[in-house]
Amino acid sequence: MLGAAGDDVVLFDVRNKYETRIGRFARRDAEGHDEVDLVDPETRFFHETPDFLAKEDNLQRFENKRIMMYCTGGVRCERTSALLKEMLPENAEVYQLSGGIQRYLEAYPSGGFFEGAMHVFDRRGCIAGQDMVAADVAEQLPKATVLGRCSRC
Repeated sequence: MLGAAGDDVVLFDVRNKYETRIGRFARRDAEGHDEVDLVDPETRFFHETPDFLAKEDNLQRFENKRIMMYCTGGVRCERTSALLKEMLPENAEVYQLSGGIQRYLEAYPSGGFFEGAMHVFDRRGCIAGQDMVAADVAEQLPKATVLGRCSRC
């Protein structure tokens, strides 16, 4: 869906701020500019997301748009999609990445539309698509672009 997205699509990253700084989805033109609007609520904790959506300016960014949301494993998307469906008109189109970034990178270890790394909540800290496949396969993949560094990784 992201490959064919137009002005009627908005990406909603429902992860926390430190996670969004090290990796994200994007579709770029030949010059490297974003072609799809990204909404990053810049929250420190998930419980701040409803307050973000309660602000009229923030909610307006989703009106009359197809909303494509993503998170690490899908749990925050489930909760946020339910909240958005309550707050937006009945005909709002709200989609979530099934299984989150985790499952996406398993399916597309080269990264696909995902740039950078994903924060995971275990001893690994941050991982990219190459980290999710066997070493001999990973050697043949392009290295992940570094968008930022996690203070914990």
